[in-house]
Amino acid sequence: MFRDKIDYLEKKQFTLFKIDNFLTGDLYNSLEKTFPRIDEITHNKMDIYKNKKYAFDTTSKIHKDFIKNNTSFQDFEKIIHSKKFFNFFF
Repeated sequence: MFRDKIDYLEKKQFTLFKIDNFLTGDLYNSLEKTFPRIDEITHNKMDIYKNKKYAFDTTSKIHKDFIKNNTSFQDFEKIIHSKKFFNFFF
């Protein structure tokens, strides 16, 4: 699961916060180990926007392909998309 002790750092246009040890050590280490390097992600696999910026989100093919093959990121997404996680912030 995730740790739910939240420290708010600053409030401006956006709220910034910090959660120490948010994930379990095993999940964090697995995510760190399997996170793609930027040079492995080519622009032609990313979405391009009107301002010629490249990005991807959960609806992008690159994201779907990556998640499909990575159980650590599947576990992470289950946490951040869970009702418990959402209710923690709202």
